Amino acid sequence: MFDFIGKIKNKIARNTDTDTATGSPMGDNGDLWTHMVKKGCPDCKTHPMSYMEGPSGGMSTNVKCAECGSNFNITPALGIAERI
Repeated sequence: MFDFIGKIKNKIARNTDTDTATGSPMGDNGDLWTHMVKKGCPDCKTHPMSYMEGPSGGMSTNVKCAECGSNFNITPALGIAERI
């Protein structure tokens, strides 16, 4: 019944790429979300991450780091984060 969540996570994991400028993951297999929660912004290292909330829909929300302006789409319920 809830197999669609696993399919979404697997699709995101397959589409994970690396930003050549920062070496940080652009997609998420859980690593980007874990980094943001434990260490703050992966770009400016601000911890705890202070962010500005943007548009949201469904379970996801767009956020911007208040310090450096990096943009992310997060889905806290699934522990997913992606760069946008």
